[in-house]
Amino acid sequence: MGIARRLLPFSRIGMATWAWKNRTELGRWGRFAARSTTRLADGERPDVAAEARLRLGLSRDKRTRNAPDLHVQVINGIATLSGRATAEVQGAALRVAERTAGVRRVRNQMERTGPRRRMRRAA
Repeated sequence: MGIARRLLPFSRIGMATWAWKNRTELGRWGRFAARSTTRLADGERPDVAAEARLRLGLSRDKRTRNAPDLHVQVINGIATLSGRATAEVQGAALRVAERTAGVRRVRNQMERTGPRRRMRRAA
């Protein structure tokens, strides 16, 4: 235990705090891992790898990291992005998806949220 404490400069409280702050992201990765086991058994390894790369890219981008309603799925090399997001998050997610290895095409099924411009009435 003493060696682990010297190598890992994290306290139990620090790790618990980190896990609590990132609980949404950890839950997404957990659901992805559970869903991926059957897909891997069915021989969908390239799609699972592409989806993992895409999820990792979205986790690394500060604009998409904690997007509460952003859903991702890759089937036959086609990445489907769905859910609700602001224009900034949508644009960032699409750029990350387009640059992800293993993704041949991106299907955008996201709904835009946020402030909308009002249309002026003709006088």
